[in-house]
Amino acid sequence: MSILNPVWVKPASIAKKTLDPLGLDRVSDRLIGDLLTGITALTNRTRYYSFYTWAVKNVNEVENITGFDEFENAFFDRDRAYTLACIAHEQSSPEGDHSNIQGLQEGKKKWQVSKTAVTLKGFRHLQNSMGGYGYYYQASIRKLGLTKQEQTRDSLTILGEGLAKAFEKTVSGTDYYKKWIGKEVIKKSVLAEYGSHCCLCILHRKNAPEREILRKIILGMNQEALGDTYHENRQKSLAFVLCAIHNFGQKSENLGSQAFLDLAYFKQFLSEDLIMSFDPPLEIADIIEKWKTFRSHDYFAFACESLFQAFLKTLDIHRTTGLSFSDFISQIDETESVNELKALLVVRREDKISKRIRLNEILKLIVASATGHQCVDFDAEASRKFDLSCNLGSKINENVLAAKLSDHFETEDFSLSRSTILALLLSLFVYVRLYWRSKTKDKPFTWLASRSEASDLSPSNFIFKLEHKLVNANPTMFDFLSWIYKDFVFTQATNVYNQKVGSSVYSLPISWFHPDGEVYRIDRLYDARFRNSRFHSCLSILTDLGLCKSVKDHQELTKDGRDLLQKLGVSVK
Repeated sequence: MSILNPVWVKPASIAKKTLDPLGLDRVSDRLIGDLLTGITALTNRTRYYSFYTWAVKNVNEVENITGFDEFENAFFDRDRAYTLACIAHEQSSPEGDHSNIQGLQEGKKKWQVSKTAVTLKGFRHLQNSMGGYGYYYQASIRKLGLTKQEQTRDSLTILGEGLAKAFEKTVSGTDYYKKWIGKEVIKKSVLAEYGSHCCLCILHRKNAPEREILRKIILGMNQEALGDTYHENRQKSLAFVLCAIHNFGQKSENLGSQAFLDLAYFKQFLSEDLIMSFDPPLEIADIIEKWKTFRSHDYFAFACESLFQAFLKTLDIHRTTGLSFSDFISQIDETESVNELKALLVVRREDKISKRIRLNEILKLIVASATGHQCVDFDAEASRKFDLSCNLGSKINENVLAAKLSDHFETEDFSLSRSTILALLLSLFVYVRLYWRSKTKDKPFTWLASRSEASDLSPSNFIFKLEHKLVNANPTMFDFLSWIYKDFVFTQATNVYNQKVGSSVYSLPISWFHPDGEVYRIDRLYDARFRNSRFHSCLSILTDLGLCKSVKDHQELTKDGRDLLQKLGVSVK
């Protein structure tokens, strides 16, 4: 496997909050929420924004609503009809993009068993009382300024009213709109006609009445978004995605989430195994720095969760006897750890590395390994030079360490010592890269710190705590690994679990290990993961809006996409 082609990154899965054992989602959710307000990993089809806005309008106009239960029931009825309409359109136009239809599985079953008409009484395409709106889109649509919550219903803002009317124009001529809304039995031909006018897959057509309105709303170009930081961040983030698509499209290469984050973190990308520099447009340079900050937390989170994974795997190996915390630390072999450190870092013959090596010396070795120059003292300037020099072409970087960690956990030859050193180095690389930013208090780091509470695991808190230790104690490597396991893994996992127990009303959260007298025993294993960057949702939304398109095995900007970047003042070569 080439370390310059990190296929090791699996598509990020959407984990339940109970499956976030160290609480690392707290910071990443705040960061990504700032960058992409109104877009989540599950709001990945643009036309749902306009359909759900219209559904709110239609329910409020047609139904005599006196309570929220009535609003939910009426809304659910329109949601399941729309699901069936999109499924009907998929049958007649399979070439369209019908991915991510809400309630697709149950909807297809219902469609297949129905003959000429579909009986909706008792049919539930989704379990949420308001279907996909309640599950995925309600909060996002509200954050875009399209709806507001009242006591007995959701209602539309002026902006939402305009979008809803545009969608209504799409469907007003259909039989479903004229006389079948709310009916318990609907002809399949009626649903098919309805789908042919408003299916998810045809929003990109120029004759879709709400497309231009959606472009302005999603890209933060409407009057209501002016001066709002969240809408500005989303606009610049989506402009960054479009710029990235342009760069990759020129080389006929596919842009994925990993490559997108590489552009932000290293200002580089891979093209046919060659490392290419990315010169970001000045207009979006600030948002790219924020994406780099998000990625730094992503790497740090993966390092912490890898330590947690190694801790649980070791408990699993000693399932019959259990382990005390001190017994667990004693399982980390000194010789193997030192050899692993030597293999990963550039070490001169005269450098003596042992169990007692001071952490300051390791930081200097990290700088030397990345820059090729010996570091007399580790300070803010050394950190800044490292940040400029450590990139995709370096012998060792965060990508390489994360790839090695992932590969190691997938082998049957698990080593606590090797996984520990890899994870510790990954956390230290993040420390070295961000240290100068913490000292200069630059805007991206200040933003990160503002989104990190005192109890959170985050790079900013890690830097503050570790710097304090270095100044006051200058710990050894084994002092450091004992500290990070105790405070950043063991104690944090215990605190997060206790918080969830305290806030749980109906059921206990998932436990990963538990005390048994003087030892700890495993309850279940855990796999470290990367946080979802919502890149795939952005790509899908921009495609739906007709701003980019798939060409063979990659994406390219459409003329509208290039024109929009120009309108935003973002220049691309």
